[in-house]
Amino acid sequence: MKRFAAALFLVAAVVGAPMALARGLVPLVDRSNVAVVTGSGKAVGTEALKKAIVSGAAARKWDAAPGADGKSVRATFSARGKHVVTVDIVPGPNSYSVKYADSVNMHYRVEGGAPVIHPSYNQWVDQLIQAIGGELRKL
Repeated sequence: MKRFAAALFLVAAVVGAPMALARGLVPLVDRSNVAVVTGSGKAVGTEALKKAIVSGAAARKWDAAPGADGKSVRATFSARGKHVVTVDIVPGPNSYSVKYADSVNMHYRVEGGAPVIHPSYNQWVDQLIQAIGGELRKL
């Protein structure tokens, strides 16, 4: 009887684990047109915006480098060496956008036509945006 109960528990764990994981995922939110607000109220050029993006990223322990297109910044964050997220940050004249590029161990997938991911992704991107905003307020 104990073996049967143990086998039943094992089967339930194997079948239930993917469902439990799916409930923990949240919609992936790309951030479009995040307003560029400087401390001086003056407009900022593209190069100054890129510098603020790189400085803000570094403040939150993101690695940032020029994107392959020469216009964007690619930023990568690694948490505890297990979870990695990469975003492309596209500067504009008065705003910038943060778009998902890739991830490792974040359970990214498309469900019902919409991307979902581990909830920490959205939190980390929010923190990145706050750090970039802090750098912009210094200008």
